[in-house]
Amino acid sequence: MAMCLQALNAALDRGFGESVDQAAVAALVEGVTAHAGDGGLRQRCAALSEDDGAADPLGYNILCAGLLGLVPGAAALRPVEGGPSGYRVNRFLHDVRKAVLNCPALEGIRRDNSRHHIFYPEFVALGGLRSRIAAVARAHAGMGPRDEELAVLFALGGRFAYAEASKAARAVISGGGACVMAARALYHAAGCGMVGRRTLTLNTPLGANVELGAPLPVAADGNAGAGDATASTAGRDRPPALEVGDIYLLDGDGEPRYVIRGSPTPAGHVGIVVERDGETLQTVDGGAGLGGDIRLSRDRTLYFKAGVGWAFADCAPCYSNAEIIWIDREMLPYASDAGIQAAIATDPLFAGVRDELARAQRDFDAAANDRQREQHRKSLAAIFGTARRLKRQAIAAQVGEVPTLHGRWTPDRYPALLPVTSALVRCRLAGS
Repeated sequence: MAMCLQALNAALDRGFGESVDQAAVAALVEGVTAHAGDGGLRQRCAALSEDDGAADPLGYNILCAGLLGLVPGAAALRPVEGGPSGYRVNRFLHDVRKAVLNCPALEGIRRDNSRHHIFYPEFVALGGLRSRIAAVARAHAGMGPRDEELAVLFALGGRFAYAEASKAARAVISGGGACVMAARALYHAAGCGMVGRRTLTLNTPLGANVELGAPLPVAADGNAGAGDATASTAGRDRPPALEVGDIYLLDGDGEPRYVIRGSPTPAGHVGIVVERDGETLQTVDGGAGLGGDIRLSRDRTLYFKAGVGWAFADCAPCYSNAEIIWIDREMLPYASDAGIQAAIATDPLFAGVRDELARAQRDFDAAANDRQREQHRKSLAAIFGTARRLKRQAIAAQVGEVPTLHGRWTPDRYPALLPVTSALVRCRLAGS
């Protein structure tokens, strides 16, 4: 049940400390939405807009969220600076965003707002669009499917509800689309309009070329395609220009190629450049971990591989279908425990595993009861699993190719989302 108008006004009169919790924010936003026709609430919001909410930034954002589905932010509501990646989202504004996404009565208006207005106002004051992209990307680095900040991010400014986005964030995307999903959401949060007229889905099944549009191409010799004037001087001695805020595209050459992470996954990958110092880059990439994490990668360098193109030095190889079939066939002798155990006994590759296996086998043979035997059987299985991974890596190293830089997307190609200004708030209050 929504908060009654009297209790809502009393809470707004008292004001809110920095410790206002998420549940309280959600109840307040829902209460404002339930009483959106009340003239007093609307007058209060209009009055606070006169100084951009400076007199009561928390109350102003709660009122704008509940009445208009908008998050204006305020000068006092900044992103949190520091931590491993440099930034974190403002916690109060995160709670307001989540409340908007969770409010069924705001569905229509928030979906419309997602096409026009910035949902992460705390980053607007950090500089131009490229700086905002880098800061928003850093703020979400280190997060995984269980972090609710990712659900809010993937909601694309209100295009999707929180429950939908949370479900998508928790799903491990085996088709290779998680990196595109993250790049699209980070661009949108920073102010690039990624919600157009095309019907969107939360995941990105159509791949980067459709979900982000066709990239500016980079040829295999490192030279830019015809549409990429800023990288036209790139060559074998100079990597293609990648600027802070660009999305880069890595992919295999020729026939479809895959990276091997559990099961084969398409090699195409996108990430965002968040810092560049000479030829050393830092990037933020979705699709990390088991597929759903966002990761900050530091000290990345590009190198030119003759006949292939420019690649990141830390990239894992990718493989053709034929190469994956060959790797699987070469692994057949090690599929059984007896087969891998025989290899551990003789192959120099397993020198570091051999003693560990001998100890585990002695413990298993000396087990006094079924419980101990089961415990040591699990230890043996773990050792065999480690050995198979080592062997697979050694076999795979004989084939494969590094994915190379195939293109990039620049933020200026997308329509700009607008910040929520006091003039806009007053106009919407008068017109709705």
